[in-house]
Amino acid sequence: MKNKISDINDVDSLKLDLARCRARGIQSLYRGQSDEKWGIDSSLQRQQKSRTVDTLWSIFKSSFSELAPELRKLGYLKYKPEKENTNFYLLSVARHLGFPCNLIDWTLAIDRALLAACGENIEKDGSIFILSGDLNFNKSPIGIDPLTIQESVIVCKDFDFLPDHCNLTGLPIARKRRFRQNGFYSLISQEDTEQDFERLLPNEISLCKIVISNKIKHDIVDLLEKKGLTNEWFLPEDFHSDLSKNLISSIVSKYFK
Repeated sequence: MKNKISDINDVDSLKLDLARCRARGIQSLYRGQSDEKWGIDSSLQRQQKSRTVDTLWSIFKSSFSELAPELRKLGYLKYKPEKENTNFYLLSVARHLGFPCNLIDWTLAIDRALLAACGENIEKDGSIFILSGDLNFNKSPIGIDPLTIQESVIVCKDFDFLPDHCNLTGLPIARKRRFRQNGFYSLISQEDTEQDFERLLPNEISLCKIVISNKIKHDIVDLLEKKGLTNEWFLPEDFHSDLSKNLISSIVSKYFK
């Protein structure tokens, strides 16, 4: 598997290599980042700055305790999978609206990762991280509470379930984004907040990074657009006027400034 995508044909070659891995029983998840210089960090860790880990987590829990009741008032719990932990669900939604948390998201769909890697920072090389091995995908909604975990969990969630009464048309923007992400999550414990992500991986899981040349980003975006995958599809026009995003922006400014 090549470690850099420099030509549009390299995308097809990568997908072929991954298909061969799947045929051998190797499962993979993907994470796209638009700047290849970025490591794999939770959005909470990126808010650490000069704070101690204890102070950061105290802010995190205090801000979430203010946010959670407001998300309930906005009706987000109507769209929660029945057995999913409530804090996990609310955080997985809130992170799509800019709330710092200890979830790192992955996707089962490489095209979604390519969109994340190529849809922004067009002038910079992007990257795709591939998490592979015996990932032990869960087959039911996750019951872990991100606020109280004692040990980090590398792959903690499988398929997103919508309650029977829901459809995509009526979903709030952040909930729709979570569903479209086809996402999985890594949960980072307080103790591991400053730890390099790769050091948290068990022996049976590997991580590789593939750099995407900025010269090919436009071509990849065009290719994805033909499949209906665009930033507008993932981030609708009314996203920035969404009530929950405005609420979260206010809370983030209050606690993380």
